[in-house]
Amino acid sequence: MSRPEILLMGAMGYIGSRLYTHLTEAGYQVTGLDRRAPANGPIRAVDYRSLSGIDLAPFGTVIWLAGHSSVKMAVDEPAEAFENNVSGLLRLVGHLQPSQRLIYASSASLYSGNEAMDSITTEETIGFQYQNAYDLSKYAFDKLISTIGSNFCGLRFGTVCGTSTQQRDELLLNSMVKSAVEHGVVRVSNQLAKRSVLGMGDLVNTIERMLEVVPPSGFYNLASYGMSIGEFGDAVAEQLNAHVVELAGTGTYNFSVDSAKICKALDRPLTTPLSSLIADIAIHYRSQHERHLVHA
Repeated sequence: MSRPEILLMGAMGYIGSRLYTHLTEAGYQVTGLDRRAPANGPIRAVDYRSLSGIDLAPFGTVIWLAGHSSVKMAVDEPAEAFENNVSGLLRLVGHLQPSQRLIYASSASLYSGNEAMDSITTEETIGFQYQNAYDLSKYAFDKLISTIGSNFCGLRFGTVCGTSTQQRDELLLNSMVKSAVEHGVVRVSNQLAKRSVLGMGDLVNTIERMLEVVPPSGFYNLASYGMSIGEFGDAVAEQLNAHVVELAGTGTYNFSVDSAKICKALDRPLTTPLSSLIADIAIHYRSQHERHLVHA
């Protein structure tokens, strides 16, 4: 049975570059787009907002990872964030046929405002409170697409951590492991705040599974682990023989999401042990640190 062609938007980003490699190595026909792509490479230099229905027609599944993907990016460019994360994406949805499916990156950050809740957060949780342009753009698009009747899966990622050719050092576990490798310390602020983390391997494996087992349209939380930031720091410090340095709190997200819905829909648990994720990230930063020392 032939597999439908896949269009991956944002194929040179932190998540997109890892997913592009994963799916192509698994034998999928993937066309990657990224407006930052160099000429004559495997990824096409295209802004997804320029695509027409004719351009999109060959693809059974469209994966959108092309948004303003961080709080800082959206806060620095709020108008562009809304054009990219809301208006442009809505225009894309309007070009898709009912038989075409959109899988797109939403965010668990839209659950902000539920910090006082003792229970973990499900997809039905209500209580969003505006914190920044990033959260609001994600919330607005989720609300809008839910009224259109499109064939979609909105993945509400926890904080994605792991390795990629386009590495992001500032993300929770990535930052902790990098500091442990380079300085022997794990710097932790907001120790008691709860945080959901999604391992990069669990993310790409889940999306691959979604291409084979098509879940119903809707929103799905996706997080591998949920614990306090302090507990994440302790786990990194213990495994990498580092010590924890506690910093003053700065204000942060504080919630833990439930991923049972996606696991049930795909009949597959999220399986990456936290120790394995920490080890993989450590290998990346040790290699990077050793190259730096050689060239210093």
